[in-house]
Amino acid sequence: DVTLGVANQSGPRGGQAITLENWEMLMASRKLGPGFVDLRFMSSLEPFTMPPGGMPQLLQTGETFRGKPLVDRQHPHELFMEVAARYSFQPVPWAELFVYGGPVGEPALGPPAYIHRPSAEDNRWAPLSHHLQDATHMAMGVGTAGLRLRDFQVEGSLFNGREPDENRTDIEFKPWDSYSVRLSYAPGDNLVFQLSSGYLTSPEALDPGDILRTTASLQLAGRLGGRMVTGMASWGQNQGKAGHPARTLQSYLLEGTAELGWMLKTYSRAEVVDKDTLDLAGVHDHTVHRVSAVTLGLVRELGDFETFGLALGADATFNILDEPATRVYGLNPLGFRAYVRLGPPARHMM
Repeated sequence: DVTLGVANQSGPRGGQAITLENWEMLMASRKLGPGFVDLRFMSSLEPFTMPPGGMPQLLQTGETFRGKPLVDRQHPHELFMEVAARYSFQPVPWAELFVYGGPVGEPALGPPAYIHRPSAEDNRWAPLSHHLQDATHMAMGVGTAGLRLRDFQVEGSLFNGREPDENRTDIEFKPWDSYSVRLSYAPGDNLVFQLSSGYLTSPEALDPGDILRTTASLQLAGRLGGRMVTGMASWGQNQGKAGHPARTLQSYLLEGTAELGWMLKTYSRAEVVDKDTLDLAGVHDHTVHRVSAVTLGLVRELGDFETFGLALGADATFNILDEPATRVYGLNPLGFRAYVRLGPPARHMM
């Protein structure tokens, strides 16, 4: 999946950039003993194709660049996004046991990462709530064990909860001192509910305290008038623990995509997020600001060519800030983006 785009963020803290986002996935599966083994590899060349400090995105926070917090920027993805394996077997038709792990992988915490969600498959922006909900999808070291019983699944993970460092091209080997548990309910292919919680040991490099993260989400998919519609509602919170300021940050997200016909799709996202690292005064003072953002976008599929599809898209983001943030960002700053995408053939277009 390769996306070449032009991003423009308005206001005093905005910026412009040409971006080349990309990620590649390889999977292999074969029978082994009583079950199946899946090998998974995912990578990105963004360390070489994106600006070193990331692309402009107002109100986005998380991770660091040159020893300082990244603010109003979305960092590039890692060269190694997943290097992991999964083994599963079914002792009876209605039950499955599985283990998963590797040097880079996703622990049992949060909803699926935004880059893997059908409800966000055309939205190239990372959610502002990313670091309160699904940011652990590239944990540098993870082991998971789980059990599925009919429509219910329970998983537990032990992993390295630290965010990746500024070297985007290596695999980090650090202690697996974070843990999580996730309960999922999926009565069919088109409905998934998950509730998860995890204790993250020193996830942020510049904020060495611990965090208790709790999330819940509901994913839906179906057809409306013969056209595919997908959506997700999610909530996540970070609660400061040992060595971290005793505060709780909340986040709420609603997103979806819908086919319009004529090879057109629309997508949208609305968020309300507590941010404590906007650093309005130029210092890292942890003042909490509640911000909101609404993104509306449109994609036109240009056609499928056997193994890939070509599409054009554009979107606009409307940001709503509290009064202190407005003094720095300006009144309701906007974000715009236009892009061309080369990726897998359209999955739902009719």
